[in-house]
Amino acid sequence: MAWLLLCPTYCKSINMRKTILFLLGLVILIITGCGAKKDYTRGNYDQAISKAVTKLRKNPRHLKSIVVLEDAFAAAQSRDLGNIDFLKKEGAPENWEKIFGVYSTIKKRQDLVKTLPEIPRGLTIINVEEDLLAAKQKAADFYYTKGLTLLQTKNRSDARVAYDHFTKVKRYYQNFKDTDAKLREARNQGTAYVLFTMKNKSGMIMPAGFEKEILSVNLSDINSGWTVFHTNEQSGRAYSYHAIFDLNQLVISPEQLKESSYEETKKIRDGHGYELDENGNVKKDTNGNDIKVKKYKNISCRIIQTEQFKSARVSGNLSIYSFETKQILQKDPITSDAIFEHLSAKYTGNKNAMSKKSKELIRNRPVPFPTNEVLILTGSDRLKGILKDILYRNKSRLM
Repeated sequence: MAWLLLCPTYCKSINMRKTILFLLGLVILIITGCGAKKDYTRGNYDQAISKAVTKLRKNPRHLKSIVVLEDAFAAAQSRDLGNIDFLKKEGAPENWEKIFGVYSTIKKRQDLVKTLPEIPRGLTIINVEEDLLAAKQKAADFYYTKGLTLLQTKNRSDARVAYDHFTKVKRYYQNFKDTDAKLREARNQGTAYVLFTMKNKSGMIMPAGFEKEILSVNLSDINSGWTVFHTNEQSGRAYSYHAIFDLNQLVISPEQLKESSYEETKKIRDGHGYELDENGNVKKDTNGNDIKVKKYKNISCRIIQTEQFKSARVSGNLSIYSFETKQILQKDPITSDAIFEHLSAKYTGNKNAMSKKSKELIRNRPVPFPTNEVLILTGSDRLKGILKDILYRNKSRLM
């Protein structure tokens, strides 16, 4: 057959091509049939059923596939019904989820063979609709009741498990009793709410709006599934943790003005002269012309640089307190600097001697120093970033 496929002349015949396609199809069908039988002997009953059904859709009279289908179907049904019988006799309420799963498998298997043009006589189809619905109801009842019991403990960890149970109920029924309300209750009860506030212990009057600016830090993007940060206390909300930024010290430096200078020089061309011999006469080239030489001179420029500097340092601690244990879980020191720095310059001498960097510098002029309030508020963004980073790193404690 391989020779037939490789011989172009032989394959030119239309009839021969049809023959080859038929033989190839036959080989594929034989392989499929063998695969189903192999799955059956290995105990992979549903795989064997699927392959046999695929074969019988093409050839409803294929005897080997019918035999494999009947044997695999009977074995699978017997195994599953036996599992259901055992699970029911065991009597554990949590078994209803497994029972529902097995009944679902039986239904899926039977629905598959019902797609055949002709169902083999050796297959026994049983009605599992009522049993399936009963198992579904009891599984939903089990998880709903279990969720209610866990909510009654008022324990945050139990509430999270209850949430998972109510979620499973939704897989069975979208509208089951008051499951939606219980999901919200479990979510609220299982969430660790963290209140973030600030206290000024420095003894200094802070700029108006500084505390509001610090509390405007966006903590929503570090919220996790069960940890939520608030910067404004919500009435009636039970908080599990309190993150407090204690501002202990604020140091503002005096306005500093420093002057320094440096000189830059450059060699530039300054016309031309004549090359002289040892007697002081102008030399001639081979054509009798005077030999000229380039003349250079040095130019210089002095740059007087002015540096303006002022800084503000905020120091404190970020403490995380547990309302439940009445203990401080974590305390991190914080130091944040806000710095104002400005360079400007003027010059004397020949500007052409300047470097590119100096030319850019002399474009700057001295500017007014920022007020203490403006400097502190300007540095608040960096401080907020530090606070947010500490809260994020300690999030595993806030569960």
